[in-house]
Amino acid sequence: MTTTPQRTRTTTAGDRVFRLREAYRLWPCRVTTVVDVSPRVRRITLSAPEFASLQRTGADEFFGLLMPPPGRELVLPTSRDENIRATIAAMPADVRPSLRWYTVRNHRPDMAEVDVDIVIHQGGPGGAFLQGVRPGTVVGYREGCGDWVSPTHAATILLVADETALPAIGAIADDLRRTGTDCRNILAVAEVPDAEHAAPLDAPFPVQWLFRGTDAPGSLALPTVRALDLPTLDHAWICGEQGLAAGIRRHLVQERGMARSDILFSGYWRLGASRE
Repeated sequence: MTTTPQRTRTTTAGDRVFRLREAYRLWPCRVTTVVDVSPRVRRITLSAPEFASLQRTGADEFFGLLMPPPGRELVLPTSRDENIRATIAAMPADVRPSLRWYTVRNHRPDMAEVDVDIVIHQGGPGGAFLQGVRPGTVVGYREGCGDWVSPTHAATILLVADETALPAIGAIADDLRRTGTDCRNILAVAEVPDAEHAAPLDAPFPVQWLFRGTDAPGSLALPTVRALDLPTLDHAWICGEQGLAAGIRRHLVQERGMARSDILFSGYWRLGASRE
């Protein structure tokens, strides 16, 4: 099912320009490939004709993945209400799909495909889906949007991510390489539980890996960022667990004097709350 054709509008924050969608399309797609890119990260390739015309609004674009109940075929909502959560909640329980948000890791319009990398975890609809997904599984794709816009000059940029935001870091790295951006002043800090969560990153900038073990998210990332020698910092992109993202943003604003408009941060999940 599709809604209206793609249209975008722009908004600004500081000298950054963001593209937002005027409408969000929804369509079914088929899983074509399932492969583990690391012991704890599974890559799923989705195929649908709509991916040939998909225009991402940012390299870190997220989307809604609609997963059918176990043992059932996918039924997509028929309402065009932009509040997709409310629309799904109104569906009958026996056919109601689960909705989770992920990052478009790779987009191949010539093949009408996208890849999504998902951290393998136990429990909940997402965990159950990862255990049972196979080539041929039909899921739903609901368009989202992205915030990242590659800089037009050699800006000093800090990227901070946990394991759930690594796909976005990888997509940003690909975008910087594609646009030929000067990456001399870009640094990434990646905090993950262990090496098994470290999905491969072929980045044109240095990545500092931190393995926190069983400690709380941000327990290593925040002191590491505090210790960085960054006399100037033009932009920061911080995504992952809510406490990690908020804590580093607070440090950058209160201790380094950064303008809030120069910081993009997002809490992908919250420690102690269900990711589902």
